[in-house]
Amino acid sequence: MLKKGIVASKCVRESKSVPPRSKPREDGPSQPVGHRRQDNDGSSGCPRVFQLHLNFGHAFTRRQMGDAAEHLGFDGQMGVVHGHVRKCARIHGGGFFMNNLEEVDPTGRFGRYAAVLGLGSVKKVYRGFDQEEGIEVAWNRVRLRALAERDPSMVDRLHAEVRLLRSLHHDHIIGFHKVWLDRDAGVLNFITEVCNSGSLREYRDRHKHVSLKALKKWARQILEGLDHLHTHDPCIIHRDLNCSNVFINGNTGQVKIGDLGLAAIVDKDHTAHTILGTPEFMAPELYSETYTESVDIYSYGMCVLEMVTREMPYGECESVVQIYHSVTNGVPPAALRRLRDPEMRAFIQRCIGKPRNRPSAADLLRDPFFHGIDDDTTGTLS
Repeated sequence: MLKKGIVASKCVRESKSVPPRSKPREDGPSQPVGHRRQDNDGSSGCPRVFQLHLNFGHAFTRRQMGDAAEHLGFDGQMGVVHGHVRKCARIHGGGFFMNNLEEVDPTGRFGRYAAVLGLGSVKKVYRGFDQEEGIEVAWNRVRLRALAERDPSMVDRLHAEVRLLRSLHHDHIIGFHKVWLDRDAGVLNFITEVCNSGSLREYRDRHKHVSLKALKKWARQILEGLDHLHTHDPCIIHRDLNCSNVFINGNTGQVKIGDLGLAAIVDKDHTAHTILGTPEFMAPELYSETYTESVDIYSYGMCVLEMVTREMPYGECESVVQIYHSVTNGVPPAALRRLRDPEMRAFIQRCIGKPRNRPSAADLLRDPFFHGIDDDTTGTLS
């Protein structure tokens, strides 16, 4: 997802349903935040900003925005999306798909149905079809004029992100198929892969009884995608890795990293300087404005924790400010302290340790934690 930081007056938080929390926050998991060190009201430590989301993956809606904040794109709520598609099909008197294509791309390969998967103020995502390969895709339409009216620099960043996505080809990163510009309409169209089971967060919430072996398989696939990003030339830091930005095909168990809108391309020293991310998954050094790709390893550890416990990290915190203070003071999430499986707890602790002690994605792939997961033995969660 292309997520762009735009300063707003207050922190935006999601209202979507999330896994159980030990003490739920009424407004749900935090939205990604952008750079701002201190709020106008004096409450330091809580970056107050919202992100303009242009998702290049699949899931497209956050249902409640704060003040003027809006999200364009999709964050894994496939139940909501499927509801939209079914409703659209009923309105048009058809089945799950429309009988006729509304339009095709200039090559005639990709077709667009009328069914809308997601809707934003400058972006609309339709169900599409790759007629050459016979597979479903997402047809994304971004109104560039409307985007430029909001922030002219966003158009340049959009094109930069498209170029980035086109350069990435990996089994565990959402695929990008084609992009073209409709100059007459002022619309940028692009075709992306679709994971029909939605985000890993929602998939895990729907399927509560999952073996330890399956969880490890998911975790390993995420690492393989991260390793590809981090060893890419130049290095790419995702910066917003969480279970709503990881997608799954439920019939195969294949997991893919998506929503690269906050990704940073870094120089040879692998150092970035902008504060961006989702508070529950942000490494403490992200707030210091100087960090490396190891921040993704921290976020990955929090993803594994959520996968195992079905709880958002720091669910005991009632505000972004509390999360910030816990993270920067080295206080681990309560969910980690309650985790009884010693191997799992040790693996997560290794991921969220001090930056200088965090292993690389390649190092973690060699960790004994993953030994034997391709065997027939199955562990149990405790």
